[in-house]
This record gives sequence, structure tokens and C-alpha cells, in this order.
Amino acid sequence: MAVSCDYRIMAENPKYSIGLNETQLGIVAPFWFKDTMVNTIGHRATERSLQLGLLYSTSDALKIGIVDELVPEEKVLNAAAATMSQWLAIPARSLMSMAMKGKCQCASSLSSTDYARQISKSMMRKPTVDRLLTHRESDIQNFVSFVTRDSIQKSLQTYMERLKQRKG
Repeated sequence: MAVSCDYRIMAENPKYSIGLNETQLGIVAPFWFKDTMVNTIGHRATERSLQLGLLYSTSDALKIGIVDELVPEEKVLNAAAATMSQWLAIPARSLMSMAMKGKCQCASSLSSTDYARQISKSMMRKPTVDRLLTHRESDIQNFVSFVTRDSIQKSLQTYMERLKQRKG
């Protein structure tokens, strides 16, 4: 989910890690996980991450770009609020002007301070979203078919038991 976010802030704590470890569980990450991760950290880093099911420490996550910023745990909310304010302050004069003249219908559903940022974001993510929507039903069927296999269920059960032991 983090790779879908505009900006990722993570608490700097050695007990935390982030990544896609599906491969270690015997699960193939869906194409849209891959596409979104490629958009975030690049093709080679994604290929390595998915093939090995890597989970990254906070410092390694920052280094490869899965997260954008590390802050002490007690400062995460303040850092997120400050970052969000910065992103929402992006001016939108040109698109607002176009919307007022009736030349841009897409802008009508966006807040006045967010047009340019939203359009830029849409341009960057549109191919991934379009591919997801086009293949949504077949992807769901493939996932359900795959994850309900006995071998995958056993792998998931083993993983859940290991998580319970770590908490206990």
C-alpha cells in the first residue's frame, strides 16, 4: 500500500521493515503490485525485491526509495501533517482558470488548491490504473485460484504461526 502513496514517511525504528514478501510465502505478487513498485523504485530494484521477497530495514527502504523520509517514531504524525500541508499548498491557477472558462471539465471535481498536482499525478499513474481496471476480473480470478491451492494455504498457515510465535 505504501508504494501507492504520494509521499511515504516511516518511523525510524530497527523493529520495522517494509517490502513485498509474497514470494517467500509462495505467492506471486499481482501485476499491479509490480507495476506500482516499478513506478516507485525502478525496474531492477523491483525485480530483485519480488524475486527474493525482500523486506527492507528503514535505512535500506529510504536508500532504494520505498520510503521518502525517516523520522523518529514520536514525530511521524507531525512530519506527515507538515508534508501534507506542503503538498496541498501547490498552486493551481492555470487549471482553475481553464475550469472557469469551461475548457477543462476534469478540474471541476478537484479542490482549488490541488488541480495541477492531481493532473500531474494522474498523468504519471494513468497507465498503471488503466491496466489494473482492464484486467481486474481476470486478475481476481487468477489470484483466488492461486491462493486457494493447498500448498499456498499451508505456506500461509505456517507464516501466520511464525508471526504468532514472534508476538508471544
